[in-house]
Amino acid sequence: GIERLERESIERVIEHMDNPDERAIIRMRYFDDADWGDINNAIHGRNKNYLSRTDGYLRQTYRKHGSALVAFSEAMQKNSCQ
Repeated sequence: GIERLERESIERVIEHMDNPDERAIIRMRYFDDADWGDINNAIHGRNKNYLSRTDGYLRQTYRKHGSALVAFSEAMQKNSCQ
């Protein structure tokens, strides 16, 4: 697991990310060690057509993860420059 101080430092960066889904994905994947199915369900599971379109939503979750990594990197750079 991540040491407490490292986690707090990472959490401060996550708080500077604008998109709540991206923040959730980073937290679930890297703090909670959630698998992609659980993350997908947490992000999209309330949609009425979730069960019939799980694969499509999973692709969206993967894309959101990619944009979350970019947003995290940008937030980290901004945070270190302040």
